[in-house]
Amino acid sequence: MYKRISLLVSALVLTLGARQAHAQNLLQDGSFDAATPGSQTSNSAWSLTVDFLTDAAYASAQFQSGSYTSTDAAAPRHGVWFKSYLGDPVNTANATLTQWLAVAAGGDYRLTFDAKREANFAAAVWGVSLGSSGSGGSDWIDLLAFAPADGSWNSFSLLLSGVAPGDILTVTAQMTDGVLSPMNPQSAFVDNFELVAQSVPEPGA
Repeated sequence: MYKRISLLVSALVLTLGARQAHAQNLLQDGSFDAATPGSQTSNSAWSLTVDFLTDAAYASAQFQSGSYTSTDAAAPRHGVWFKSYLGDPVNTANATLTQWLAVAAGGDYRLTFDAKREANFAAAVWGVSLGSSGSGGSDWIDLLAFAPADGSWNSFSLLLSGVAPGDILTVTAQMTDGVLSPMNPQSAFVDNFELVAQSVPEPGA
């Protein structure tokens, strides 16, 4: 009897351990802790492409920490700062944040992240996508439509189903045609990206 219970407990621990392993964040530096603040240098697999780069800070987006990305000065958080106000109708502000990786296992993959938008942030496009090079397709959220324009952090989620082993998944956050607004504040931020396998077939299933 005790041996049977011990075997059941051991099997449960192994199963939970396998599921926890599947929940590991597949992205490098999802919270941008390794990035150099005030720059476009990620020091990780992230790539941040911008315009208006006359110097590191005068760019349409940058990695940032401190009061610009946090409402709690005692606990500043890192993030990516999108600066639409550097653009005008002729020379708009544009920026793209990306990271890609090849997945070893097939199944469903979920991306979660945080975003906030200030009241006067103005751009034609600001959103996040998760795309697959194979049968998983893509998912997209329009943050101009779904992120409240009150400067508060909100969490969002995207899901790809039917991803095949070896598919390349790409995470993209994009601002297109940002322009200066008559009033402040007018910035937007993203942070805390996490990509996990939702349902990966168990060995032998």
